[in-house]
Amino acid sequence: MGRRASLCEVFPRWASRRAGFLTLGARLRSAVRWAAGPLLFVAASIYRRTWARNCRIITVVGSFGKSTTAHLIAAALDCPLGSGNMQAALAADILRFGHRSRRIVLEAGISRRRQMRPLAFMIRPDVVVVTSIGSEHQDSLRTLEITRAEKSRMVEALAPRGLAVLNGDDPNVAWMAGRTRARILRCGFHAGSDVCAAEVRFRHPPGMELRIARSGSTLRIRSRLVGYSAVFPHLAALAVAQEEGVALPEACRRLERVSALDRRMEPFPLPNAVWAILDDRKAVPETIASALRTLADLPARRKWLGSGAVGGSRRGVYHEAVLRSFGAGVVRACDRLVLVARDGNVRSVLAAAAREAGFPAGAIFSLENGLPAAVELLRRELQPGDLVMFKGRFPERLVRVALALAGIDVRCWIPRCAPRSLNCRRCPALPAPGST
Repeated sequence: MGRRASLCEVFPRWASRRAGFLTLGARLRSAVRWAAGPLLFVAASIYRRTWARNCRIITVVGSFGKSTTAHLIAAALDCPLGSGNMQAALAADILRFGHRSRRIVLEAGISRRRQMRPLAFMIRPDVVVVTSIGSEHQDSLRTLEITRAEKSRMVEALAPRGLAVLNGDDPNVAWMAGRTRARILRCGFHAGSDVCAAEVRFRHPPGMELRIARSGSTLRIRSRLVGYSAVFPHLAALAVAQEEGVALPEACRRLERVSALDRRMEPFPLPNAVWAILDDRKAVPETIASALRTLADLPARRKWLGSGAVGGSRRGVYHEAVLRSFGAGVVRACDRLVLVARDGNVRSVLAAAAREAGFPAGAIFSLENGLPAAVELLRRELQPGDLVMFKGRFPERLVRVALALAGIDVRCWIPRCAPRSLNCRRCPALPAPGST
């Protein structure tokens, strides 16, 4: 007897509603925190200046790489990591950890202007790490100048005895050195950086080896993470660890035990000696360029790129410069291009950009049926030693293609699933293999 179809297959709208039901509890908690936000803000501000005044708070800000950077710093320091990046969650973390921990690591995020200054007042950071400035909030913050000015409010809140750890390879981050009287440490590839990435080598299975120069000595890290976007987080973690009194060899050992975060350049094994790289949380120009640069340098027999609706703003605008960058990137990075965006116009625009850059037309697969068609194609075509990277936007959930290729009986193919608290790998709409 054949497998019975699930409700998610027969009624796609049911899958979408089910996803919403599954996150109802998280939504209610978020609503309660939002309603209690002003009260939490006042309580945390007072608490930080009294019972939690001896707790050292390391705060990570920036457009990209905040979560990975905060994750690595917390690992290097062996200290608690905050649970959220908006005002109410940050206030709750201060109230929760401020009196119990010598240090905590917080990730501070904003979505519009005039949000960072209140966060900086509440947190009173001892160390601020700035990862990057980019186009993540171009629809709300408009320009990079506005973005960097807003993000710099956290750096400005540092006391003269504080420390700012800046990405020396990003000019908009380096600009912030003039916005504070605190000490400055620059991290990056540039030889003049205080913590310098002297060498980056990628290996297979996906991972990387870093040779880092700091204080006249050379450190080596064999990291489980992969990607040029993960280099600065390692440098920043070592810089903060040393400043906080952790021996650098011990910090390196702690960093080597850290695995990639969910769907952030995450190595994922597939059958028949095939590996996938899952990077489908953000798809703005800077993250696309970094992912393609990494894919170009990763060792593999053949390289595939599964691409969703990448490169445009939330309003669907595709800038010519972005398309040129995408086209040039795929020519250097991969041998096969699989386009799975739901919108046929998006697939056509991206395919045209790749062809104009010289990518072979016969190596481009534009799939009208999206993710299910991608599963069929890749099951048929992938060979041992191949590497496939999935790059798309969070609601597209390209991760489902990798899960299906790994043998999980994926029955939910809704085109959009937005709840960020819902993890596809734990969603009941994706039953375990053998389910009927």
